Formats: sequence, structure tokens, C-alpha cells
Amino acid sequence: MKQILIAFVAATVLLALEDALARQCRNLLWGGILPLAALLGSVGLFAAGTLTLQAQSVLLCAALNGVLWGLWVAGRRKCSRDAEVEKRVESEK
Repeated sequence: MKQILIAFVAATVLLALEDALARQCRNLLWGGILPLAALLGSVGLFAAGTLTLQAQSVLLCAALNGVLWGLWVAGRRKCSRDAEVEKRVESEK
């Protein structure tokens, strides 16, 4: 259980770095790499037997993956809105 929390903290730091990279490159797809890796990693941990299929482990993985995917979706929406506003400002000039 402690290893999952440490991995989540590390993933959160990586997500922040990846978000900064996505904003710098203005590419929305960069932000999706980390949530997808977290989902595949979670499935891999259960498939390898490192985590048992107990309610506590499944709920924790689902919550952590949900947070990462939620942050990614919110970031995509914000970037899309910012791009639309920028387009409108450019077209009004």
C-alpha cells in the first residue's frame, strides 16, 4: 500500500512536468501519456500478482487513476478554451 502512495506522488510530479511540457509545445496529446501509463501500470500490477484483487487495492488504484484522468481531461478542456479565445482575438484584429 505504501508503494502505491509513493508511486502516486511520483506520478503527480511527473504529471506536473508533463503538463508544463504540453503547454510549452502547445500539444494536447503530451498530457495523455502519463494517465495512460498509470492505467497500464495498474493493470500490469494486478496481472503480475504484485497487487491482490482486494477491495482496498482496487479502490485505491481506481481513485488514483481517476484523479490522473480527471486532471488530464480538465487540462485538455482548458487548453481548448484558451485556443478558442486566442483564435477569436486573432480574428477580431
